[in-house]
Amino acid sequence: MLALVTSTLLSSFTNTYQQSTLIMCN
Repeated sequence: MLALVTSTLLSSFTNTYQQSTLIMCN
């Protein structure tokens, strides 16, 4: 259960980080 929550949070954090990186590059 905890692993599922952790991986979900990690993937959302990664997606947000990638989007903000793309915004800063553009």
